[in-house]
Amino acid sequence: MKAGDESLVRMIPVDRIRVVNPRVRDKKKFEKIVESIALLGLKRPITVTTGKPADDGGETFDLVCGQGRLEAFIALGQKEIPALVRGFSPTDGLLASLIENIARRRGRALDQIRMIQWMKDQGHSPANIAAKTGLGVEYVKDILNLLSRGEERLLEAVLHGKIPATALAHYPSTSDEEAFQSRAALERDVRFGWDMWTWARLQARTGRSKVFYYYFAHVPPAPTDSPWARWGAGHWAELAYVFGHPNPAPGAWTREDVALSDAIIGYWTNFAKRGDPNGPGLADWPTFAAERPKVLHFDRKASVGGVANQDQLDAIDQYFTEARKLPATAP
Repeated sequence: MKAGDESLVRMIPVDRIRVVNPRVRDKKKFEKIVESIALLGLKRPITVTTGKPADDGGETFDLVCGQGRLEAFIALGQKEIPALVRGFSPTDGLLASLIENIARRRGRALDQIRMIQWMKDQGHSPANIAAKTGLGVEYVKDILNLLSRGEERLLEAVLHGKIPATALAHYPSTSDEEAFQSRAALERDVRFGWDMWTWARLQARTGRSKVFYYYFAHVPPAPTDSPWARWGAGHWAELAYVFGHPNPAPGAWTREDVALSDAIIGYWTNFAKRGDPNGPGLADWPTFAAERPKVLHFDRKASVGGVANQDQLDAIDQYFTEARKLPATAP
């Protein structure tokens, strides 16, 4: 609808109104609407937009919202109904009708998904979709991102509240290999990454001791037919380097593996002695702070960087933040 379009309430004939986006209504709910209107009258007018002229040249109207009220008036034998006449374009009128229906059917998750996709196909931006539907801009972006990956089935779970959209967007599964990697990444972040990041932030904020945060990303050598071949730098991977034992692939360590192990042994020994891992011959390991999140990354060598997988951790953190607001339920 363009700025400046007029709207006004008029009495219009019910037989001049076309329902462009009809929906099936529960019979009992409809009976209650009829009963309420019969007893109390119409509490608010329906909304229509002007349609194409009829064959006789008279006015017609397309229903935007208020199908139940319109049908109740017809059931009660009324010939006219109060209607708010809006200056919608045909596309905006249909769009408003779709939004009205979906707003009343929150359980129909896929309807909302398809509406967002349809609006995008009509040329609407995520910000425009959010403004028209009352949804959040970032939420709309996440839905469109998942739609572009073919994740409609998972999106239904998102809209039913079973999976947070912001988290799911970071763990796609459009192929078996991608699903395998996303499953490993999600387990990494939920079981270890978010816990350690949160612990480090809390300790840095309230603890008395310094915090030294590390991320082990070096993939140890392993035979291609071993169970460790596809797991990358697993939860256990750094243990061989901490203790200097090349397991599970004896003899396969390179000079880089040996040098990395020597450095890690030095850091761990210094920390055990003084509570500070730094020492001669070692790359500087800065302390961690929420406002200065410096992390020592162990890969082919030790180097300083930021928090690994930050976007994924932020998404999980947002999910837990929202979950804490929910009322506690009995087990």
